[in-house]
Amino acid sequence: MSEPLAPEQTHGQAWCARFDPCFNAPFGCTLGLLLSAGGAALIVYRADLPSSPWIWIVLGAVLCLFGAWWLYASFSQSCRRRLRLGIWPIAEPNSLEKIVELCKGPNPPIAVGECWAYLTSLQPASSGQRIIALGANWSGVVSTTDDTIRVRTGMLWGEVMRVLWEKNKAPMDRPSFDQMSIGASVRVAAHGFRKDGWFIDFLRAVQAVERGTGKVVEVKRGDYNWWKVVFGKDYIVTEAEFETQPNRLVFVTGQPQAVTENTTQQEVDQWVQTEALGWKDAPYVNMSVGSAAINRKWYTLDPVGVDEKNQCCLDYARRLVWADAPGIDSLGDAQTIIQQNYLLPFYCGSLFLHTANLELFVKTEDPFDWDKIALFLVKFHAKYTGRTDLRERRRNGFAITAFDCVVFTNSIQPWFDMLYNDLKIKSGTLHPGKYVVADAGNIQLIDHPKFWIDASETF
Repeated sequence: MSEPLAPEQTHGQAWCARFDPCFNAPFGCTLGLLLSAGGAALIVYRADLPSSPWIWIVLGAVLCLFGAWWLYASFSQSCRRRLRLGIWPIAEPNSLEKIVELCKGPNPPIAVGECWAYLTSLQPASSGQRIIALGANWSGVVSTTDDTIRVRTGMLWGEVMRVLWEKNKAPMDRPSFDQMSIGASVRVAAHGFRKDGWFIDFLRAVQAVERGTGKVVEVKRGDYNWWKVVFGKDYIVTEAEFETQPNRLVFVTGQPQAVTENTTQQEVDQWVQTEALGWKDAPYVNMSVGSAAINRKWYTLDPVGVDEKNQCCLDYARRLVWADAPGIDSLGDAQTIIQQNYLLPFYCGSLFLHTANLELFVKTEDPFDWDKIALFLVKFHAKYTGRTDLRERRRNGFAITAFDCVVFTNSIQPWFDMLYNDLKIKSGTLHPGKYVVADAGNIQLIDHPKFWIDASETF
């Protein structure tokens, strides 16, 4: 049983180490600083401005308050929960005993953990729904071995990576967002772009508390109730143990191919032969398709001939994600594409622009040939804007392809129609941590836990 966290362990480490104000939340932080600075300038130079000084004092004060709100929202998990769920306050237990106590009774709470797309579905919590947050107050490493790490589920991936870095280790696979919690990663089967297995495949054991009874259970992969506890609504996952690997050097290659809706398949094939021959054979692959480009990104393990000139950090390339900036990185760091918390574009984009980030997992006996299906996606996004990312998992004799799409909400149904008509997709499951719809047109939506139970079996 895990010990309660001491007061100084509230965040696992000091907040200034947990969050970098110029990097982890650049949009919200920059907007907050600009508004605050503008407000302060109006107050300081009010005498030099036309009209009554009190007008500028009031306006400056309003801008300062609005700026302070954006700064607070950028860094506060609690504030983002308020925005997402519409309720306040939310219990944040810091010991297993408190979690057990809160889970007992006829109306047990559900647990929330922060995901990459946490704010994309702006549906408030239902009336009467009790909620607890396993976040900063339930964070930290429980134990490590030569090939595993066990953590509390409120720990963020960025924090896990710091611990693994010190031990010269890296996860087998991980989502690319540093501010996603481990608990959220377990529940939504979060993933990166390792081809022979995703994070959920390397999960070894979990501890959970049963909602209603408060019973603490421990299950390991292969146990009869493994999937029931990992994905079941009757349990709150409190600890997770997953596999690690030695950290290694990788050569990161990103190649954008300029295209239009009139680009032919022959032109795509010729470009691949010239610029990206064999890219799909790499152990880590990713493709992003929009209306004007097909972006391919892949990692080659243990590159030879490394010199100081190639030992680049690639921070700028990660921020641009698809920048054509090949170079050397570590396996642990290279999987981090998104360290920032894009609070402003996600919240305002969902609220005012009606954009949505949804992801469909599709199981097939044979993998899709990405270079052959990319033009269908190009033509769709030329008409409806947005982009679709592709990631793939090949395991147990079949493939799972993730179609990760950002579009306007009124383009979701045409996107499903394109997948059904052009890519011949008949069924799949939606990523529950992103935008979720009840109807995918002709595509049958499979229950998320059932999909992954089937995915753990041979085809």
